[in-house]
Amino acid sequence: MRKIFFIAVFFSLIQYLNAQTIGEIALYKAYFFEEGQDLSKPLSEIKYSTIKKGKEVEIISVDTTDAFHCIVKYKGKRGIIHNSALKDRFVLIPFYSNIRKEYAEYIKIGVPYYGMNETETGLLVGINPEIEKSSINPNIVKWRFPATYGKLDNFCFYKGKLCKAEVNGRTVIGYHTIFSFGLSNVEVDGKSFSIEPSIKTFQDSDIKIDWTILDSSFEFTLQNLSESSIKILWDNMSFVDIFKESNKVINGETIKAHIGMPQPASIVPKGTKFSAVGVPYPKRRFILNRYLCPEELADSQQNERKYEIGILLPIEKEGNIKEYLFTFKVDDIIVKKVKPSIM
Repeated sequence: MRKIFFIAVFFSLIQYLNAQTIGEIALYKAYFFEEGQDLSKPLSEIKYSTIKKGKEVEIISVDTTDAFHCIVKYKGKRGIIHNSALKDRFVLIPFYSNIRKEYAEYIKIGVPYYGMNETETGLLVGINPEIEKSSINPNIVKWRFPATYGKLDNFCFYKGKLCKAEVNGRTVIGYHTIFSFGLSNVEVDGKSFSIEPSIKTFQDSDIKIDWTILDSSFEFTLQNLSESSIKILWDNMSFVDIFKESNKVINGETIKAHIGMPQPASIVPKGTKFSAVGVPYPKRRFILNRYLCPEELADSQQNERKYEIGILLPIEKEGNIKEYLFTFKVDDIIVKKVKPSIM
């Protein structure tokens, strides 16, 4: 009885392993390439035949150098097919030594997931991408798929880890960066005042002002503490970017057609508050870098934390102009997951 049990288990195992090596063709017509050819050449220069949809092929091995092709046997003949020709690429997993268990389920359901390596992603997408290595950061590799497959699909890796995926024009996984700026110094008519990192407000005898620095603009609320009306001189205001270059500031209420025209001063009567949005012109993000993932941020954030921006705010009171130069430093950098779109 025991012997019969082990024989049954043995044959069940053989059937299971065979089941893992049989794949069904999903495409209407799959290309079946002869072995030993350069598959990067145009199709007209490659020897091939075709396999109809629904036919089964025996999977012999995979090409682990690119993760996109597998060697199969069809009607007793060996050949090469694209992984994308298979109805279920999950059957290929046993052939890859670097496919991790935690990602196998995502491969099975065809969903990119943060942290996949290039082989796991290649097995998932099943089509040869255009591979581009970043000239700025050698740790970044981008995959792009030709437009013949519909909307361009993009996959980005950092140190071999999938960090961003755009499929059919929708972001499936990805990150965006939030830079937080804190007020660090204020110079008033040549006199400098250091500001504690936790303090976001500056106050003197004339004004009290609170700042909020956004991605490519800034907001402020100014309270007139003096006994006279004051004017905010927009045409004299200036924004100093991280490269120490001065930029014009546009009142956020100015329409695009009036950008090149003189801006009227904003009058703040005594004892009142005034809120506004300022936009440096030409408009651009205060810090240009965007990170693919937390790992890239960890490798770069020390340099980013040194960046400063400045805002020169001229205030006129009773015919006299008082200049305030506010300096802001990066006090935090946060990389957050982008909410995935539905595929």
